[in-house]
Amino acid sequence: MIPLSHLIFLLLHSKQETGIEFDFCLLFLEIEELELECELELELIESLGFEKEESKFLLDFIAID
Repeated sequence: MIPLSHLIFLLLHSKQETGIEFDFCLLFLEIEELELECELELELIESLGFEKEESKFLLDFIAID
């Protein structure tokens, strides 16, 4: 999964290079959907008995793959 900051940088850089303007409303809807997915994954990991900090570490580790 591409980190959100990298995605936004790529979109802004592409606009400068191509002049194409992106629909940022759609981008932010996608971001909200990804945040909701992450929250659900965190809840799932925490329900398995992991602490909150451990859950975030596991989620970050999973996202790297």
